[in-house]
Amino acid sequence: MIHTRETDIINYQAELGADFGSITPVEVVRRGLLKVVCGWHNGSTVQGILLHHALVKVSKGGNFKVTHRGRLYLREILGNMIGEG
Repeated sequence: MIHTRETDIINYQAELGADFGSITPVEVVRRGLLKVVCGWHNGSTVQGILLHHALVKVSKGGNFKVTHRGRLYLREILGNMIGEG
């Protein structure tokens, strides 16, 4: 069950003119979500993409937190990664 379609991610990054080199747009989102979970910072473009897709929200303290939708997306990603091994 896909909660955020990969085509939506790709199209939104194209609209922004975001260029992350050889990293795919979906991989940018995956890495960004993992950074938020770990308490690390993303660049403003990545944060904007995550906010746009409602995968993160800004908490009262100004930090970013992964939303329920973001957790479901991460669970799907990690499940696929574990299944590949």
